[in-house]
Amino acid sequence: MKDSCVQALVAVRWPSGYQCLVCGGTKASPLASRHLCQCAPNIPLVKWFWAISLTASDKGGLSALRASKHLGVSSITARTVQRKIRHAMAHRDSIHRLANLIGRDDTVVGGR
Repeated sequence: MKDSCVQALVAVRWPSGYQCLVCGGTKASPLASRHLCQCAPNIPLVKWFWAISLTASDKGGLSALRASKHLGVSSITARTVQRKIRHAMAHRDSIHRLANLIGRDDTVVGGR
C-alpha cells in the first residue's frame, strides 16, 4: 500500500520522469531511510578522488568556483560534491575523538 502511494506521488510530481531542481539531472538514487530521492550526478570516480584530494590538501578552504575549474564541472555540481565530501569527513572526525592524555607544544617567536 505504501509503495503504491509513493509511486502515485512520484507520478504527480514528475510526470515526464525525475528531474533535479538544482542541476537538471535525470538520475536519482532513493534514500530509503528518509523516503527521498537524491540527485545522482554522473561524475566519474577519478573526479571524485581528485575532489577529495583537493579538499583535503587545501588549508585555506577550497571554493566551489575553484573546484569547478579544477574538476571541469559546474559550480553547483562542485558545491554538491564538496558538501558530500565535507559531510563524510565530519562524520569520520566525530567517530575518532581524541581521548586520555593530549600533548601540546608552545612556540615563542622573538621572545626571551
